[in-house]
Amino acid sequence: MKIFVGQIYIEPGVEFPFTQHFQLYVGEELSRIADDSPDFTEQYGDDYKLIFRLSAKSGILAAELKGPTVFRRQKDVEFTVFVPCGKLIRHDLNDLERALRQFFGCVAIVFEKFQLGAQKLQCETDRLVQEILTTRKMLSAT
Repeated sequence: MKIFVGQIYIEPGVEFPFTQHFQLYVGEELSRIADDSPDFTEQYGDDYKLIFRLSAKSGILAAELKGPTVFRRQKDVEFTVFVPCGKLIRHDLNDLERALRQFFGCVAIVFEKFQLGAQKLQCETDRLVQEILTTRKMLSAT
């Protein structure tokens, strides 16, 4: 299954410093980790892609998972994950780690729903988070 990750920020000044390299890396890793899903294929077809959009929101205490939104023309099934974020703490590594863990927690919920291998993802989460936080090109400098 092909999985893509993107970012969309709708609240001014509330965002994370993750780069396009982050998006590509996480999409490739999730695609590698994911099992084939007869449930997903039966519901949407074998030519549909799964997309996760990372977003940020102030004023929430826990991540919010929205979706799926189905785009039949593009053959996409999209979920948006809103992660708590304040305007001044976007580059603190502890806050970024917490945001990543909440993001992957929501992705695991979707993996569980479609039997994509949620346990495998949970086992890989520590490695993914450390790789993202220690690879300079995954985070913007500003």
